[in-house]
Amino acid sequence: MNDLILIFVSQFFLIFLMGLQSLNVKDGHTILAGIVSALLSLCGFYVTGLTAKAFDAGFISWFGLSFTLAGTLGIMSAMKTHKYIVRFYDLLKDFPKIW
Repeated sequence: MNDLILIFVSQFFLIFLMGLQSLNVKDGHTILAGIVSALLSLCGFYVTGLTAKAFDAGFISWFGLSFTLAGTLGIMSAMKTHKYIVRFYDLLKDFPKIW
């Protein structure tokens, strides 16, 4: 069960970050794209090891379902949250100007 949760969480964040990266590049958010790129590297390194477990279990298994569902939810979440992340980043960027 622990491996199922790890596979779900890591795949979710990998696809979530890939979605954010795509939107950041498309919209020209250079610094955000750089931050997400570093997070993608870390997440991808971790997911690579877990993918072998899902592959050994087969696509028609709880591991395969967890892997697939995480990807679906990850990209949908990235699409819905991107505008809020950019808005928050813009507030942080302008924070020193407030004082």
